[in-house]
Amino acid sequence: PPPPPPPPKAPPPPPPSPAAAPKAKPAASRAEPSPSHTEGANLPPIRPQPRSRPSAPAPQPVSPQYTQRSSHPPAPDEMIRPTAPARPTPAQSNALTDLGISPLMQALFGVVLLAILMTIVASILASNWGSFRAFVSGRSGVVGLEVQATARAIANAPPPTAVATLAPASINAANLKRIGIVSGHRGNDSGSVCADGYTEAELVYQVSVATAAQLRARGYTVDILDEFDPRLDGYLGIAFLSIHADSCTYYNELLTGFKVARSQFSSVPAVEDKMVACLRDRYGKATGLKWNSNTITHDMTNYHAFRKIAPQTPAAIIELGFLNLDRETLQKRTNKVIEGVLDGMLCFVQP
Repeated sequence: PPPPPPPPKAPPPPPPSPAAAPKAKPAASRAEPSPSHTEGANLPPIRPQPRSRPSAPAPQPVSPQYTQRSSHPPAPDEMIRPTAPARPTPAQSNALTDLGISPLMQALFGVVLLAILMTIVASILASNWGSFRAFVSGRSGVVGLEVQATARAIANAPPPTAVATLAPASINAANLKRIGIVSGHRGNDSGSVCADGYTEAELVYQVSVATAAQLRARGYTVDILDEFDPRLDGYLGIAFLSIHADSCTYYNELLTGFKVARSQFSSVPAVEDKMVACLRDRYGKATGLKWNSNTITHDMTNYHAFRKIAPQTPAAIIELGFLNLDRETLQKRTNKVIEGVLDGMLCFVQP
């Protein structure tokens, strides 16, 4: 039988009106949320969050030079450059800073203090060493400044039992009128020196020669000896005197006046004490200078010649005065100085 005929075609729909035609949406726009999600709620549109990248690990301290295992050198911002070690900082404050003194003033103070110390040391080295020790002794009357010198003096001291019976009577007849006078520093050095060139040796030699002349005129045999005269060894006589003068350097107003001393290891202490007393009394009256026992030094009580002369020879040492504060008397009234030494010796040797 023949095939059935095809069904009839439906008529095409009428074209939509411009007012009712829906607006075309852009292809790239997102789909609107369904009414079930937006009805009854005022929510902001949901925006997609950007995908976060994993954070890089913190850089580890590495050597400035990249290792051989690296396939390429690190970027400049990845390289860790070595830093200099931190310098130690000084103390933030000290006593002077707390008082408001700036570091600059502190440094200037240190420089001034160092200069003063160097000046003192230079003055000590340039001045007479014995006078410096007298200055250090000051009011205390210290007679020894060096422990080693004291030890040597004790070691060289004669045994007390060996000299206990010695007396001037043991001097033989040939020496009954012999007197020894040491002109201090003669034959060795100039002693203390003043700024104008006036020296201790010059003064004491003048006094020694004039005193010896007066004693000879009275019938005594007088030997003028050098500081380290070979005749000192075993010297015998009725009296022995070493004449000196003190420093020409000014230290303070206390360093003025004269002094007399005997050996601290005297074999005839009573006799020598009389000699010291005579010189102290007569010299002080003649010159008007004051007695200054506070500046008697170890160099006087342990004078080298005391250990050389015969132990039975009475001996003493006199410092005529200080060439600084007493110079008016010592240099311009030398006749009074000579008179005082002469009268002191006659007071002792005359019966």
